[in-house]
Amino acid sequence: MCIGAAQTANPLVQASRYQAWRLARNAYPRLHDPADHAARIDLCAASLLQNRDEEDGGKPLSCHILIRAAYAVSVALFNRYAGITQSHGYAGMAPAVIRHLGHLCPDVTAAIGTALELQVQPQDVQLGDKVANAVEAHFDLLGWQAPLREVAIPMDHAPTLLKFALKNFNAKPRSPS
Repeated sequence: MCIGAAQTANPLVQASRYQAWRLARNAYPRLHDPADHAARIDLCAASLLQNRDEEDGGKPLSCHILIRAAYAVSVALFNRYAGITQSHGYAGMAPAVIRHLGHLCPDVTAAIGTALELQVQPQDVQLGDKVANAVEAHFDLLGWQAPLREVAIPMDHAPTLLKFALKNFNAKPRSPS
């Protein structure tokens, strides 16, 4: 998601986001091979770069509405339901968030699509759906969607989950007093 706001970040954050994306995108499919140590090293390097984001002036958890919403809802899910990890919750919610909120930040949504090698423009009427479908396909390929799909979340849990998501302080950090 941070790749969607890379162009508007400072040069250090831009460099880290683009390199982290390249390393992770190439490493993830290779993780299925336990002998591919280079994939794990690349993923560690991508993680290090991603973690530097904030130290270099980026705002990884609040750089745009898509990341804030997907993160907040995924935290509500993985804290409530056994077997849902943070990455599964995020992978499960990110496509829906992009599909329903992508029109609020079309430049960000298009940048995410471009990172996934889609030919999209911010003014594309189907932008949210196209990018959400590509993100979902990418996560499916990595095997990250199944656990969330297997959880039957009762509709009467929605208000509690929403309340928790709206109180997620990492997704909308307060300004210092």
